[in-house]
Parts: sequence; structure tokens; C-alpha cells
Amino acid sequence: MALRIATAAVGLPILLALVWAGSYYMTVAVGAVAALAWVEYHRMFAPEGERAILAYGALWAISLVVGGHLGSHWSVGDLPLPLYIALGCGGIAPVLWALWRPSGLASRLRLAVGPAYTGFLVAHAVALRGAPGLPGLEWLLFALLATFATDTGAFFVGRAIGRHRMAPRISPGKTWEGAAGGFLAAVGAAATIAALADLPLGAALGTGAAVGVVGQVGDLMESRLKRAAGAKDAGGLLPGHGGLLDRLDSLVLTIPLVYYQAILGIGT
Repeated sequence: MALRIATAAVGLPILLALVWAGSYYMTVAVGAVAALAWVEYHRMFAPEGERAILAYGALWAISLVVGGHLGSHWSVGDLPLPLYIALGCGGIAPVLWALWRPSGLASRLRLAVGPAYTGFLVAHAVALRGAPGLPGLEWLLFALLATFATDTGAFFVGRAIGRHRMAPRISPGKTWEGAAGGFLAAVGAAATIAALADLPLGAALGTGAAVGVVGQVGDLMESRLKRAAGAKDAGGLLPGHGGLLDRLDSLVLTIPLVYYQAILGIGT
């Protein structure tokens, strides 16, 4: 636990500083995170082979983040067009590669979608930070802090009173009591952040409630991936936490959720 707290104490100020700075600083950092997370993903499912898809996937993940950055300048109907172009064009080669041989199709398809999992989803952080006409900084901080509140609430409530397991085959430590604690923590954090950042209360509460559910779904998804790969952690880059994928598990879903809520104006 001490190592986990120490890593968070170092990493959180760096994260918040990059979010505050935005622009190219954040884009470069998020691009590096997307590429490194893809490397972790590749190591879980193809630790000794498929080097070509490893290199291509890293470039694709970075291009998706760049697409998210450019989406703040070129959008169609408030949607980040360059991000979708990078997703569609960059995804052609991995899909063709996966379909080239009929044997082992499922495992190759799982590799083919990996860069989209790490790149496309986290690229929404860059798109949200630079979204024109929106308080992107405030909404991105909302997404991060509400997600952290969900994880923290679920962890401590689960440890204190957790009795009923939620998904024992996927993640034996998660309980329904912990899930309820995470949900309530997300809603409470949403209300607090809305008051401090002057965000619409109705939209914040609704989005916070969604974060409290979707964030835990993302956590279970990543646990399922690790189970499929036979891995305890996705990596060891973050002492006490595991790898980048272990920290991105909830954020890969909650940041896009908050992004589309913000640009579509749901609840405002």
C-alpha cells in the first residue's frame, strides 16, 4: 500500500500539470502513454512474436492521439473528424493482417484491435481538453477525478464491508458493496467538482452517475483481458499499481463518456 501511495503522490501532480498545460505538451504525453499501453497489451497476448504488428500498432496508437488533437481544429458537427479518419484508415492494415490466415483468427483479431483500445479511447482526453467552445479543462478534470473517486470508493468500501462478490471468475476481489461505494463516491465527487468548476449541476450529476457505473465496467473489462492472457498485471511500469493498462482500465471508457456528454450537451 505504501508503494502504491508513493507512486500516486508522484504521478498525480505530473498528470494534473499536463492536463493544466494542455496543447502539445499533453498531446505528446498522451501519445507516449497510448503507445506504451499498446506495448503492454502486445506483451500480454504475443510476448515472443508478431513484431510487425507491434511497431505498426504503436504508430497507429500515436496517430489516433494526434487525430484527437487535430479534432479540436477540424470537426464536423462538433465531432473530431481527424480522430475517426485515423481510426478508419489506420485500422485497415491490422484487420487485413488478422484475416490473412484462417488459423488463429481470434488471437490475431484481439491483437488487431489493441491499438484502438489504447489509442482511440485515450485520444478523447486530448480531444476533450482542446474542444472548441467548451470548458474542456474543467470537464477533463471532472472525468479524471470522478473516475479516481469511483476507484477509491470501491476499494475502501469493498475492503471494509464487501461480502457479496460481483464477478468471482473475472475479478474475485470486487464486491457489490464496493461497487455501490464507488458509485456513491462518483456522484459525490461530481457534485463537488461541479460546484468548484461552475459546471451545470444536472449534467454533472448525471455524468458522474454514469462514470460510477462505466468506470467499473472498464475495470472488469481489463481484468477479463488479463485473465485471458494469464497475467496478474499488464506490466510493471508503475510500482504498486502494475502497468499503464492497469491504471487506464476505467479511464478508457469514462473519458470518452464525458467527452460525448460535453459536446452533445446532454443534461445542460
